[in-house]
This record gives sequence, structure tokens and C-alpha cells, in this order.
Amino acid sequence: MVKFLRKPGPVPNPARSSMVVRIPEIKAMKIAAHIGVKDEAELIERCIGHLRRIGVSQFIVCDMGSTDGTAGILERQRSDDFHIIMLSNREADAEWLRRNETAIRDIDADWLLFLDADEFPLPAAGSLHGILAGTAADLLSVPRYNVAIGPNGPYLPTELGPERYGEVELIVEAVADFRRSLAKDPDIPWIRAVPAPKIAVRPKAIGRLLQGVHDIVPAGPITRAPAQGLLIAHLALSTPERFRRKIDNIREFFAHHDAYAGPDIAWHWRRWAGLADRGEIDGEFARSVFSVQFLDALRRDGIVRSAAEMLRGAAP
Repeated sequence: MVKFLRKPGPVPNPARSSMVVRIPEIKAMKIAAHIGVKDEAELIERCIGHLRRIGVSQFIVCDMGSTDGTAGILERQRSDDFHIIMLSNREADAEWLRRNETAIRDIDADWLLFLDADEFPLPAAGSLHGILAGTAADLLSVPRYNVAIGPNGPYLPTELGPERYGEVELIVEAVADFRRSLAKDPDIPWIRAVPAPKIAVRPKAIGRLLQGVHDIVPAGPITRAPAQGLLIAHLALSTPERFRRKIDNIREFFAHHDAYAGPDIAWHWRRWAGLADRGEIDGEFARSVFSVQFLDALRRDGIVRSAAEMLRGAAP
């Protein structure tokens, strides 16, 4: 049997074809940061510059009545993508929530990080985009570690890129049952604590904010996950002068919000205020400055590790 094959026709020339192939437009991810600040003139420009370098393009900064020059620094940054909320500790807690929730509803971003001015997110590859694009979750819990302080200051380089993460020394293991241990032995350095994580969240998932913004009330069912390849270096203490300003601001906070705070919220702030009343606050700072020998011992025990060690193998 003879099979008759159909003679092939001419191959279409794409240049002459009337059909236009449209490539779907890929929307660039927009990342925003919400920063709480009060008297952080030493850190705020460094914080903002670092966030821009790792991919943050929009900012909501809530200044709680800074008097040390922070407000002027922020004002010079003001733009369509840099929103400033000016409040004070005299404002009711409900007003803080209302103003910040309104600002968040108006922002056009795919992800929003909640930070303070002394918190520096360190993505393994140096950019947040790969980490956030690679998750299906609506909310990521980002671990936070205190930066160790040595005789020459905090172990946190001014320029923070992956090539410098080996110089970032973090306290990654807390004293067991830290609050009770500290009550029994006041000579334990407070900086040995491991603070609670912070969050990165899709703005549309936010129903309401919670004070401190370590979590949210979601707008509906959401998925949560631990952040992979991302941590926060927390520069809680850096200089005695900045620590004393922090104590003054703590006193102001409790003068207006004592009933709201209660004994268990910011308990370490109450402890610091008590130490200041007894003239012991300089000793508290001094205990958190580790000698080279003590820091070496903490490294050997795995209590202190570099950011590079913590993030090793995690770059997306």
C-alpha cells in the first residue's frame, strides 16, 4: 500500500506573521519596612541605608517624639516612598495603632518587615528578594539575636554585606529560664538573652497590629513559617550614652503607659528603671561588655556564633 504524504507547506516567517507573541510582564517585588524609633540619631541613617541595600524600597517610620536629632534626619528622607508618623508617648495606645494601621493600609508593597532602628536584617545572599519570593507563606518569623559587645565596641561592622557576616558576633543561646535566672543572679549580663523574633508579612494578611509588632491579628486564615536564610542582628546596647537615653525614654513610657504595660510586658525595662533608681545602670552596661577571654569561652561553647555560621548554606 502506498501512503501519500501531504506536501509540507512553507514554514511561517515570524517576522512576517501577523501574530504577536506577548511575554507576560513580571512584576518587580516591592518590599517595605515599618521602623519604630525613639532617639536613635546614632543609628537611624545606618539602619535605613542598610535596608535600602538589601532591597527595601518603601518605608513607614514611626518616631515616638525623638529629641536627639532623629526627627531632622528622618525629615530629610521624606518622600512618596518614605512616610513619617510623628507621635509621642503621651498618645493613647489606641492612637498609635490607628495611625500605624492607616499608614500600612495605604502602602503598595508585597512584603512588610517590622523592625526597630537598632535591628539589622541579614539575608544570606545579601538581598531580601530571593528569600521572600521563595516562600508561599503569608508571615515569616525572623529570629533575632543580640550583638555581642567587646572592649572595642559591638561586633557589628558599619557596612553589612555577606562578605562581612563573619565579623558579626551574635549571642545565639540564652541562659536557661532567663528571667528567673536573672532574678537569682543579678550579675548575669542582660545581653545574654535571646530576644523574641520579629516578623515579615504580606500587608494584605494584616487585620490589626499588636503593640510591639512581634505578631499581628490576621485578616483571615494565613500560613506562617520560620524565615529561611534570614536573621536579625539586634544592636540593643552600643554605648553608655545611648543606654542612658534608653533609660530616660523608658521612664517616659511608663509615666504614661504603666497600666497598659503591666508587670510582664517589657519586664526588663522595669528592671533597668529600678537599677537606674539605685544608681546601678552603668554597672549593668559594663556587665554586657565581654572581655576577649570571656568571648572566646562563649564561642567555644557555641553560645556566641557569627552571622556567617548561622546562615551558612542558607543562601537561596
